[in-house]
Amino acid sequence: MIDGVRPGDDFNNRADFHQLLESNGWTTKGRTGPGGQHWTRPGTKHGTSATLKDGCLYVFSSNAGLPLGPNDAFAAYTHYNHNGDYSAAAKELSAKGYGEKAKSTTTACESCESCEKAVTPDPVFFDDTPAVRISPAVFPGHIGEMVDAVARATETPVELPALFVLSVLSTCTQQKFQVNAEPDYYEPLNLWTIVALESGNRKSAVTKTLTQPLLDWELEQTENTGTEISKLEEERDNKLARIKTLRVNYAKAEAADLDEIEQEILKVKDSVPEVPALPRVWVQDITPEKLGDLMAEQGEKISILSSEGGVFFFFSGRYSNGILNLDIYLQAHAGDPVRVDRHSRSAIFMRNPALTMGLSPQPDVLQGLSGKPGFRGRGLLARFLYALPPSPLGNRCLQTIPVPEGTRSRFHNTLIALLSISPVKDENGTITPYTLTLTDEARLEWKDFALVVEKEMRPGGRFENITDWASKLPGAALRIAGNFHCALNAYNQPWASPITKETMNSALELSSILSEHALKVFGYMGADKSLEAARKVWAWIERNRATEFTARDCFRALSGTYKRMEDISPAINVLIERYYIIEQAKDNKPGRPSRTFNVHPNICEGWK
Repeated sequence: MIDGVRPGDDFNNRADFHQLLESNGWTTKGRTGPGGQHWTRPGTKHGTSATLKDGCLYVFSSNAGLPLGPNDAFAAYTHYNHNGDYSAAAKELSAKGYGEKAKSTTTACESCESCEKAVTPDPVFFDDTPAVRISPAVFPGHIGEMVDAVARATETPVELPALFVLSVLSTCTQQKFQVNAEPDYYEPLNLWTIVALESGNRKSAVTKTLTQPLLDWELEQTENTGTEISKLEEERDNKLARIKTLRVNYAKAEAADLDEIEQEILKVKDSVPEVPALPRVWVQDITPEKLGDLMAEQGEKISILSSEGGVFFFFSGRYSNGILNLDIYLQAHAGDPVRVDRHSRSAIFMRNPALTMGLSPQPDVLQGLSGKPGFRGRGLLARFLYALPPSPLGNRCLQTIPVPEGTRSRFHNTLIALLSISPVKDENGTITPYTLTLTDEARLEWKDFALVVEKEMRPGGRFENITDWASKLPGAALRIAGNFHCALNAYNQPWASPITKETMNSALELSSILSEHALKVFGYMGADKSLEAARKVWAWIERNRATEFTARDCFRALSGTYKRMEDISPAINVLIERYYIIEQAKDNKPGRPSRTFNVHPNICEGWK
């Protein structure tokens, strides 16, 4: 059908979305960010409850009266006027003159002369709608300024510094704080983030800029403790040498002297000092075995921050004879006790492990991950917060704006202040995190959000295929809110005041946006490679407006990506199955003529 227009689609094209929203109590100050124009829901005067972009309202507040996520004008009209009954809304709009009856699209039948016409089905389009963009405005004041400044300075998608900032913040707060949302329910603040982005997007520059305060703190701590550690190392080495000498003497001594030498060995051994490791808060790539050692040295916590995704090779057991090494990662995300067995040394037992991760692998690294044994089933992939932004390569101005010194300094000082807060330990040396509480209003906002997420995990809901990830989203929102709160109160004892409704709403807004990215990422991870190849072939067709082409034409144009004609055939077959293209009937000419295709007439009409 090519001429028919559904009432809902016609309403989307003709309705004044702004007027529809304003008539139902929505307000806007006209502020526009990367995610679109900011709107505030009915019943509140502040904060961003949704963004309007390209005819779609992306709702982030569970109290907005509309479903979370994208809503077009027809969806908003339906929920406000017909309690979500789309059939009733369509009938009313049709009676008001919206919509147009459909007509069949037909083409001459090439296989049967007695058949005059044959219906050409409509194309089944790819779901290529990009996820809603993250706005720096969802981050607390000076933190959002840093996110925006780094994105501008490096000409990178704002999602890259945004999620990396989350991981850097949680590097400073992990193990020190926990959020208490309900009786006996606590969430730690460590976060795992992934931004899938192609190489060449200055990911290393973003990593270097945002981790500089961490490096500065490590260097300062090394300077402050280095001399004392050197003295302890010297004392330890001397006493170990003394023990070695005594053991040699013990082997040569007379029986009457053995007890005396043995007692001296024990005395010296008891006096050997324990030498603390030089302070470290983050690494780039590390094996699971070394991770356990390092965490034990550093008070049971560490962060893995990398502009690539090499850690996935370690997850896969690349350096452990193919044996999956996930326990220490999974336990350290939850903060549960973990035992790390080592081949030649005694096992390590950690009571309060905490691990933060911030990674930016290339999108190809993600593809197929959900099919790897254990990655999805054991919950590894469900623990990450994802972003899949469009790459700006080819569209950059190459005129960057340096990060303002004031913005850089405020960010630096905030992280140093948080790093300088020492965790509390009880009489047994067990870490007891500071507890962050919520105001009653913040708790209600979070609870409403959690209930909406719960409903969306039902069959037919938005999250029905990613229930493993969505079930952790309310907890992740608490972790984000806790980090935002600590950033805002870095100099004023964050535990002394509760997390406010405004801070919680910012965290929920960001969590809602990240849910859109998660849906895209999990679809991408499980996608057939032929589907991605079909997108590349279609991109070539669309760029060239090739209404008719041969398989050989396509192969020549994409020979840098596909080395054989056989490699491109699965992609072409996907386009045929989806009715993007229609294969012409083969003629009976001698030789091996290349397959010839026509683009669907509906699409060609749109190119005019």
